[in-house]
Amino acid sequence: MALMDIAAIDPLISAAARLLKPQGRFVFSVLHPCFNSGNSLTQSVDREERDGKVVDRGHVKVFEYGESHAYKGEAMRGQPLSHNYFHRSISTLVNAFLRQGFLLDGIEEPLLPEKPPSGRGHFETVYANIPPALVMRVRPAGTPAE
Repeated sequence: MALMDIAAIDPLISAAARLLKPQGRFVFSVLHPCFNSGNSLTQSVDREERDGKVVDRGHVKVFEYGESHAYKGEAMRGQPLSHNYFHRSISTLVNAFLRQGFLLDGIEEPLLPEKPPSGRGHFETVYANIPPALVMRVRPAGTPAE
């Protein structure tokens, strides 16, 4: 969860290409750029009746996914100072690695562990079926796949 905190990621990717051991992989995770873009989205919870039961369903509205941008945010509510985040689309992230000779080797969009509705906070309700993070694994071109 560091790439989203770095203004310029190309120097890091270039260094990773040189520093990886043979057969090495570079794995990174970021807040999912489709569903966590700071000032470019809103999170909401709707309450509806479904099959005779009241159900809370979360959703996000995304406004400016395609443009890379910086924004201030809080990692934890109430932290003393906000800090910079740098939004990049999935293609921006992948292409930055491709330009340095990496190949995408794996991708995951993990979901939060299930909790009963009564034990969910706002974040857990919004992201009950929406991946809050994106995890990718890359390898240098020429390195055999596992």
